[in-house]
Amino acid sequence: MSCTITKGRRLQCKNQKAGIKNVYFLNFGSYGFSITNGVLTAIGSIEEASFDLYKYEVKGASGLEETWNVSRENGTAFVSQVLTLQLPRLDAQTQNELKLLVYGRPIAFVEDYNGNIKVAGALSGMEATGGIITTGQASGDLTGFTLEMTGEEVEGAPFVADALKSALLATVVNSYIGDTPSA
Repeated sequence: MSCTITKGRRLQCKNQKAGIKNVYFLNFGSYGFSITNGVLTAIGSIEEASFDLYKYEVKGASGLEETWNVSRENGTAFVSQVLTLQLPRLDAQTQNELKLLVYGRPIAFVEDYNGNIKVAGALSGMEATGGIITTGQASGDLTGFTLEMTGEEVEGAPFVADALKSALLATVVNSYIGDTPSA
């Protein structure tokens, strides 16, 4: 791998909105991801029935933060990907689904307000590293769940290629916590 810088960067326009609006979880597995220059360009097994994304709509104090961890002495570098979710309202179904996220090692597709989808834990999955279940204390406090998940990857979370987004989102399972099962 070449370590030679190849381009500069100009100051960009102020047309971005911070935060994430959706997180799609995929049970960990080998899906044949093709990642080139920080972009997920293909998923080998996207047509398989086992490729099911589960959508979590989020707001507020939810986000993805990536941090380079570099050791000059050891010659190592990796990116710590920390996904923080805030899910208002306590209920048993959410608590049970979050338990499965905590016990598992899912891959997280994180959609921001700028049309980007990034894949956190693409190669190694995301591990739950903390969270709370809270009733709150004051009337305006959060009553709900927070969850923190961390992935450690060699590179930053890849962006999903625009050409792949529609096929990816077509795999979202239309089943949500609180929905009444159809008869």
